[in-house]
Amino acid sequence: MFYLILILYAPLVLKGLSSLTLLERLFKFLPRAIGRVEYYVSPLRDTLISYAIGVYGIVHLARHGYDPKALILILLAVLSQINRWHRVRFRRALCPWVLRFDSVEPNSFFRIYHRGLGSFYDQIPSAVKGVNYSYLDYRRDDTSRKTVWPLFWGVFDTATLAKLAILAMKKLDGEEGVNAFDAFARIWGARFLARAHCKLHTLGVESCPPLQGKVLLVFNHKSYLDFALNFFALGNLRNNGRHLRPRFIAAKDHFIDNPLIYSWMGLGKCIEKAGMIFINRSKGKGWLAMREAAEKLAEADVEVAVYPQGTRAWGLKDEKGERIDAGYYTTFSKKTVGDPKGHLKAGTAQLILDTALRLREKKQGPLKILFVGIDGTATAGPKGSFKIRTESVITFHIGELWTVLLPDEIPLENPEGSPPSNEAQENYVDEVEAIHSHLDRLMEKSIGRHKTLIERVLKDPRLPRETLSTVKSYLQRADETENILPFVVLDRLYALTANQWEKFLHQFAQRVVSDAKRGEWEELIREVSAELVKE
Repeated sequence: MFYLILILYAPLVLKGLSSLTLLERLFKFLPRAIGRVEYYVSPLRDTLISYAIGVYGIVHLARHGYDPKALILILLAVLSQINRWHRVRFRRALCPWVLRFDSVEPNSFFRIYHRGLGSFYDQIPSAVKGVNYSYLDYRRDDTSRKTVWPLFWGVFDTATLAKLAILAMKKLDGEEGVNAFDAFARIWGARFLARAHCKLHTLGVESCPPLQGKVLLVFNHKSYLDFALNFFALGNLRNNGRHLRPRFIAAKDHFIDNPLIYSWMGLGKCIEKAGMIFINRSKGKGWLAMREAAEKLAEADVEVAVYPQGTRAWGLKDEKGERIDAGYYTTFSKKTVGDPKGHLKAGTAQLILDTALRLREKKQGPLKILFVGIDGTATAGPKGSFKIRTESVITFHIGELWTVLLPDEIPLENPEGSPPSNEAQENYVDEVEAIHSHLDRLMEKSIGRHKTLIERVLKDPRLPRETLSTVKSYLQRADETENILPFVVLDRLYALTANQWEKFLHQFAQRVVSDAKRGEWEELIREVSAELVKE
């Protein structure tokens, strides 16, 4: 056991040697190599094991007198505490440093981090390699493969950056702590791209109007990666000169009221200080949760990020059954199978209206909605699988900026989940419906889903060739007139397995040629959706 403890402490002894200038020059790789080992073993070794061997050594000396082994154990315990103090000091120094170099390349950051852990003096450089938030390519031009390793190693990366963010929120004053949180969050997204050998490209940054005041970020939803990547992908956008601060709407009972998550893990405390929007969840009280979120959005100096689809879209497939990203109209549930607008939750429209109402009451500026389309995340990290597809290309599209300004003369009142009983409540219901439709249209435009579906169906050999020109003109006209029904059919159809495409494409072509009524399209939507639910 004694020799096992010596082996465990060997990296710590080497760490002291690696701090010597001569060895630094001879073995430049040594501190980083030791730091990698220290990263995994030091948290346990410098706490429980350190206390245990220190107490054992003291008790042994008290009972049996002088013993070299007991003295060595006590010295190792002391060395552990010195090392622990060094780690805290080093991490504290990284927090303000990341504010000076907030575009640090993620692999460079972790090399700096490991070198610091592998030496008894801080090794934080005065200059560092940066990245472009709008374009980052870690592909190796290798054959794409599916693997869980990026997520496995991502757990350790997430833990490292979360601890640093928590420390930053504790040690840096107000605004600086929040900015450090976002800097670490941007490194988090970029680090995943490096682990998975993916490319990320953000389009439309140059054409995005200047952002000021209250901004709501609206995304389509394809993958669990959407959350991690949006901090980095939007890094070149500013609001009143500062980086955007994407914040999600989170459940208060899960993150705040749970002492394990809030205090012991520190996650709830960290994201609370960072400005996450917490709401009370109560069955049948969705309107209350949205109004609560609207009040906090109107007060907070952050950009709330919402996903109106409410869940990840079903993935589309090619003829071999391989997933090729995900759809837009495929986020319906069993309850909304027959609803052409069932792919969107109604709560986002209410959040927009309630926030705009709150801002009108406070005589503040209008609410601005920035639409951001996401492509490729469902190829890299698909729904229903933890395997990451390497060499994937992920694109964020900066869409339109919609300004919501409510005229003072229009009375509006939230009916609070009940049927409207006066003019103001009727106006509110009508306005929510209008916002919901406009939201749907601008979300679709941000990813160009209709255009993509038109291109795909016209190239599909299963579509009767004699109907090509008719289908093309019909779909173009439907897009111009905001008739989403044929596109809902196509999007959900291509989420099915290939052996079902021909049957539904013929029914689709028949409706196009006959210029089918709304009821006929809705019937086909229900039929296709029912098959998709089965899968």
